[in-house]
Amino acid sequence: MNIAVIDLSDLWLCVLIGGTAVFLMSFLLRMVLKYHWSDYAALPDEEAMRAAIREAGIGAGQYVFPHCGGPEGMKDPEYVKSYERGPTGFLVLQEPGPFSFAKPLVLSFCFNVLVSFLAAWMAVTFLDEGADATKAGLFVGLIGFLAFSVSNTWGPIWKSEPWCVWGKEIFDGVVYGAAMAGVFVWLGPWGAA
Repeated sequence: MNIAVIDLSDLWLCVLIGGTAVFLMSFLLRMVLKYHWSDYAALPDEEAMRAAIREAGIGAGQYVFPHCGGPEGMKDPEYVKSYERGPTGFLVLQEPGPFSFAKPLVLSFCFNVLVSFLAAWMAVTFLDEGADATKAGLFVGLIGFLAFSVSNTWGPIWKSEPWCVWGKEIFDGVVYGAAMAGVFVWLGPWGAA
């Protein structure tokens, strides 16, 4: 492998605009097209469930039920009986209070820029000298796809999240990876395709 002639500092604009492009595509897919709005079902008696959680004093956090405490607990006959009887599942609770999009949006944007930065770093580190724009775009797009979607595969495997939601996340990852790749090809210092 030849030493890269492109310096990471040459890609700062790609990193920022690439992260922004993913942010805008996420807005388009989730808020304009709205096909993710069906990802979660409503509880049959939501208010009774919420009242039971409040009365139990359960705070914000991540929970599993029934809880066994580890591999040894999974052998306990009471745990086995409880698991078989059901219901079983995972529960994530947020802090109560007014909802604000501000924090999630800022964190999402920061994550997008981080992925874009890592893609830039990997492109500078691993692409051969004189890599053309097509190769750079495919490389960056694949990194974006892996970061934005494939990592979500643990949800349906381990937490019984619906595979159809996973399929939507995979599609999103293709769009996000393509958006990021497009920016790197458009603004990056690559050779002619």
